[in-house]
Amino acid sequence: TDPSVNNDTSAIQDTAGNDAASIPLTNLPTDDNHSTIDSTAPILQSVEVNPAGQLVFHYNETLDGNNPPNANDFSITVNGQVVVPIAITITGNDVLLSFIPAIGIGQSVSYGYTDPSTNNDTSA
Repeated sequence: TDPSVNNDTSAIQDTAGNDAASIPLTNLPTDDNHSTIDSTAPILQSVEVNPAGQLVFHYNETLDGNNPPNANDFSITVNGQVVVPIAITITGNDVLLSFIPAIGIGQSVSYGYTDPSTNNDTSA
């Protein structure tokens, strides 16, 4: 139902600003529901240190950029020393871990990640 009687931006509108007609409550037949649930976990494809000295985890699908993992979910060593990322960002299929100082050319890096929960949730 249009919340107002005028043609305004509080309703579904066409590009000319005309409100769409109200639709009474209607049940959608279950055979018309073609939505799908993504139940497949992202798969790690590769890991590298980029030119900015960040550790980059490349996955096979787009990741949730609004809920990055916590720094303590990772085990990272650089030249045998434990390091903790100062920032974790997600861009597309990639998880980027930033460090101070940045990882340098030729440094040895070891990495691990542990999902902190057993459920598919925003903590992972």
